[in-house]
Amino acid sequence: MSVKLTSDRNSSYSAGTVYEGGWVDNLEHEYGIKINRAGHVQKGFRTLGELVLIEIS
Repeated sequence: MSVKLTSDRNSSYSAGTVYEGGWVDNLEHEYGIKINRAGHVQKGFRTLGELVLIEIS
């Protein structure tokens, strides 16, 4: 499997969701924070786009 690393960055999605965190192959990867248009905050670790661990605070 070839993995293209990219740096931390911010991204906005068309539905108003914003993600700030790590990326790999244009997928959310490592620790990140996602906030949807309603203001729901989801903090956690992702592996190639899949949420694997949610931070509870």
